[in-house]
Amino acid sequence: MSKTILLQDIDPSITESVLRESLVGYGTVLELSLVTDEDADIPSQTAFVGFRNGREGRAAMAGLDGLELAGRPLKATALRGQSGGGRSPSRGAD
Repeated sequence: MSKTILLQDIDPSITESVLRESLVGYGTVLELSLVTDEDADIPSQTAFVGFRNGREGRAAMAGLDGLELAGRPLKATALRGQSGGGRSPSRGAD
């Protein structure tokens, strides 16, 4: 079963390719969605990252939460209810 995590507080200068490079050591990234600000057309400070399984997702959360990227610490949380179509942040493990 795949595991999706939410990354917040991403510096606006971070691109999808830079973010992908930061994720390489944690497992197989199945999906990466960097949310953009439609009005300003710049990266917002949120990304959804889908990993192959829960073990990889938990490793990524542990390694990325508090990690400084472009001088700003990331906030990593788990998402629950992925099969229901909604995305709601949660700190709990699946």
